[in-house]
Amino acid sequence: MNLKKYEELRKKAESGDAQAMLEYSEYLQKYHGLQEAHEWHTRAAKAGNPRAMAEEGNFILYGWIPGSLCDAFEYYKKSAEAGIRKSYANMADCYLYGWGTEQDFQKAREYYKKASWWKHRKIIKMIDSEEFRKGIDGCKKLEFIRDFYN
Repeated sequence: MNLKKYEELRKKAESGDAQAMLEYSEYLQKYHGLQEAHEWHTRAAKAGNPRAMAEEGNFILYGWIPGSLCDAFEYYKKSAEAGIRKSYANMADCYLYGWGTEQDFQKAREYYKKASWWKHRKIIKMIDSEEFRKGIDGCKKLEFIRDFYN
């Protein structure tokens, strides 16, 4: 990106354009590091950019930034309401494991269906099994995820 385009993007981001904030964050991450990039990413999420909201939920879930599972759930919910397909799977996981919301197998099933990714077909079938439901431990799963990503 040339200097003129960079300055234009920065000015749009500073003016409050949520999409420009996200793009500026991605530019900063690529060329300047994560700390400043994340600040702009958070601004984009708070300004309502649905893609940034989905990622912000992940940052919280993975333990990369402070926040509660309720915060992550709310980011996923708003992103899903905006039609971000990836957030349907995130919402399903939240309902399945009780992360930031009450555990609800029916809603988990519905969101996995909305995500409609091939890898979710098996879990949709398994959700109906009482044995599968008994074996779910959201705390252990969260611990595994955080260990994996950190």
